[in-house]
Amino acid sequence: MNTINTEQNLRALWGASKIPFQEDRPSFFDYPKLQQVLSKLHRYTGMRSSGLLTGPNGCGKSILLDHALHEMSEQQFCVIRLSHTTLTGSDMIRRLCQLNGLSASMRRSDNVHQLLEFWKADGRIPVLAIDEAQNLNPATLEELRLLNCERTRTGGSETVSPFVLLLCGDEDLMPIIELNIHRALRSRLTFYVHLQPLSLSCTIDYCAFQWKQVGVQISPFDEQSITLLHTASEGLPRAINQIALNSIFDALDKQAKMITIEHVQTALEMTPWIGKQFR
Repeated sequence: MNTINTEQNLRALWGASKIPFQEDRPSFFDYPKLQQVLSKLHRYTGMRSSGLLTGPNGCGKSILLDHALHEMSEQQFCVIRLSHTTLTGSDMIRRLCQLNGLSASMRRSDNVHQLLEFWKADGRIPVLAIDEAQNLNPATLEELRLLNCERTRTGGSETVSPFVLLLCGDEDLMPIIELNIHRALRSRLTFYVHLQPLSLSCTIDYCAFQWKQVGVQISPFDEQSITLLHTASEGLPRAINQIALNSIFDALDKQAKMITIEHVQTALEMTPWIGKQFR
């Protein structure tokens, strides 16, 4: 079934304008616990405090991080986002210079100096957000700590950290930060927020949200199928998307207006790495 025929069948069967649950078209799904995480991120970054954002793979950390950074006022914050976590410490400093429109030199001291001077002259709060931070090597984490150790004057006699560091990663990030070699870095972190998987009620709302994104006001998943979808995916949006998409395709092939537990079970056979106990 090609994409054109699929979309035609979607429209005929459910009135959908597009294929829902697609990873290449992420949408921000808002719910109360997510707002709590966002509120904490904004509160601490406004105080120039650094910290960690963690959560299991597929829980929506990157989408949340992008949303949080997008919400930050351009008049108050200078946002730098990195996902190239294989950079060495010296490459990291040079990359930060480039992202701020500066010409990077070969000497670390020169790069650090011009970064600090640029941020000071800019006047806004620099926010360095690093995604997939669990992949940073120890030397790069130490380089970030050393850079964060530099102090900058805010106007009077008060000095503060030159930038806010947001380290975003999966469940491996916290054990790495807890290693003794990173105790000096830990001392500069003020907060920790953890993004949890969706509850069953949130999964129901998430599926309804995805259908509404394509013009369908009532989700065609029945109650049992949603329960299995939630349990098999463990409430992780990425896994929900994968199972739901294959369930939709199976229902389309069978021209079934209601998506049932049988369609979800068939979908799980297409994703053997998800919900093994339900096959």
